[in-house]
Amino acid sequence: MQFNPITLAATIVGGLIVAAILGWIRKPRLTVLVPRSFSYSQITDRGQLVEISVFNRGFKTEETIDVVLSNVMHYELVGSNSHDAQVVGNKIVIPRIGPSEDVTVLLLVEPSGFKPDDIIQCLSKDTKGSTVAKLENVPPNGPQRIIIVGMFVVVPALLYGTTFALNYAFALLNDRPVVTSTNEDNLAPFEVSGWKIPHFYKGNSSLLEPFVEGNITATVGDVSRKGEIATVPISFGNQTSEVLKISFSVNTALSGKRFKSYELSTGEFIVIPGKTETRSLRVVVPEVSKSQAERTVFIDANIKSMTGQTLSFQGGTEVK
Repeated sequence: MQFNPITLAATIVGGLIVAAILGWIRKPRLTVLVPRSFSYSQITDRGQLVEISVFNRGFKTEETIDVVLSNVMHYELVGSNSHDAQVVGNKIVIPRIGPSEDVTVLLLVEPSGFKPDDIIQCLSKDTKGSTVAKLENVPPNGPQRIIIVGMFVVVPALLYGTTFALNYAFALLNDRPVVTSTNEDNLAPFEVSGWKIPHFYKGNSSLLEPFVEGNITATVGDVSRKGEIATVPISFGNQTSEVLKISFSVNTALSGKRFKSYELSTGEFIVIPGKTETRSLRVVVPEVSKSQAERTVFIDANIKSMTGQTLSFQGGTEVK
């Protein structure tokens, strides 16, 4: 067998590329973000309220997380989305954060003047975290990184293979005319209880039937407004036997100028069987406008089950 150095080099380079891609996907990622702070509060006259979020964008659970803050200020925990989070001196102590999860704490900081630079370091049992200034700088989680790699590797490979399949098909057909028929009405989104559902979910989601039968409900409540700021409540009911993970976002023609993108979405929340959960989001709707488009609130909702089933739908409501 003749030795071929080009084949050997290609094999080594290919192996290194695969190892680098796998390392990038599997690399632990612990990220700290200060999404907002409030300089004015009825709680304190000389301090400020600071919101700090810690994201685990890796595949494994991060344990014993310490976020060390500047020791020239006093910190007090006001609230958190995790009952295990606590403040000890100038440290935020979090026992664990699961994969693709995050923990947010609201701190009372005295005196005021806290900046993201006052986050000294973030350490877990196995990982050193990083601090970012914006939500869009938070790295993608594990499944999202797999999708990104798939887009740049799998998709081109499929397209390349599709070219050969199409050439083979055209060779079989020769010069015979190709007759196709498309029933666009059958592929169009269909409506259930005022919500538009993509045709894809017919036969592809076990959540569609309970949604059609009313065992899963999504109801827009009474919209309240204060000036041009309208608050839109949406209630999700779960009368199935499954635990549901739900998220939704809202938008209007003018909301993007006033609110950040993350302020227009809820993030995921849980609705257990037999319960109803309500979440509210704020949008911008002019007090006086003759344009129906400016008064319309566009809503996108997504439901997931613990078995991996999904259901997405869209709708809207007009604010008078």
